[in-house]
Amino acid sequence: MLEINNLSKIFGSLKAVDGVSLKLGRGEIRGLIGPNGSGKSTTMNLISGSLQPSAGDVSLDGVRVEGFPSHRIARLGLVRTFQLTRVYTSGTLLEAVALGVRAAQGSAWNPKRWIPTGENAKIN
Repeated sequence: MLEINNLSKIFGSLKAVDGVSLKLGRGEIRGLIGPNGSGKSTTMNLISGSLQPSAGDVSLDGVRVEGFPSHRIARLGLVRTFQLTRVYTSGTLLEAVALGVRAAQGSAWNPKRWIPTGENAKIN
């Protein structure tokens, strides 16, 4: 479970993120919606370890991870992606994900461990 409590980030006199709290269970999907400059990317950077929070905490499966470098958080299973339109020009989506996991974990990735099957695999 990802748990975020009262997460804030201040840049000088600008309060970019102010008291965000969220609980997200394994398999849950949520979205951050807001206009440009509303703190969405900053929030994601705080959660993933790319930025350090001014206040608040981030826990992953009960382990407090704020202050951890992003590569250490990635090894615990939390990875931030970026909106790049042409990162991979060939190969499948599964191959692209496996490449990222291999880079984060330093080992081969077993998709059977993570890809939902049966009823959970349906896309509507």
